[in-house]
Amino acid sequence: MLQIATNSIGNSVTVNAPRTVHRGLDVGIGGKAFASVTGQVQWRVSGLLNDFKFRDDATYGSNQLPGIPQYATRAQVGYRFSNGRHERQERCGRA
Repeated sequence: MLQIATNSIGNSVTVNAPRTVHRGLDVGIGGKAFASVTGQVQWRVSGLLNDFKFRDDATYGSNQLPGIPQYATRAQVGYRFSNGRHERQERCGRA
């Protein structure tokens, strides 16, 4: 989908881009550590690499598609208590 502004007051039209390339890689890993009778630490890390672009478009050439980050990361660490309660922190980034 491609949104094109048609005038200065914000009206726009959305159309399908005729030819695009959609490639990417998504990886993740997680684990557990420091297990005890009270619970354990759990962690996860993931990353995403996108290569979404126009394919030989008359107007946009082979530029990247707008609005889609090239890179994205996420990290999470938490503590799962033996009674099932879970406390966690997350951090995300993209560029």
